[in-house]
Amino acid sequence: MAVAATRLYAQEPVKKFCQLTGSTPLIGRFIPGQLSNPQYPGRIDPEVILVSDPRADAQAVKEASKVGIPIVALCSTDNEFAGVDPSYPNKQQGQTGISRHILVTDQANPP
Repeated sequence: MAVAATRLYAQEPVKKFCQLTGSTPLIGRFIPGQLSNPQYPGRIDPEVILVSDPRADAQAVKEASKVGIPIVALCSTDNEFAGVDPSYPNKQQGQTGISRHILVTDQANPP
């Protein structure tokens, strides 16, 4: 699994989530071709991608959709759902909302 976080407030929770689950973090600017260009040296091929905000992580959503990777998103009511497979409601788009999802994962899967 890969987890994309373009927005600054999502980066620390995503790092923690990836540390706990062994996922690949895609922090900061998503580089075009990271999922779809076989000649790109930093290319990854995850089974699923989780995005913290479909609007901010639009490039990751677009590429994952193009190559057929399932996309899971934490969405608010103002997000675009095109290309997203399952979406999970996230009332707060700030750090608190994402951290709650991380906390639930941490408590459900203790080390």
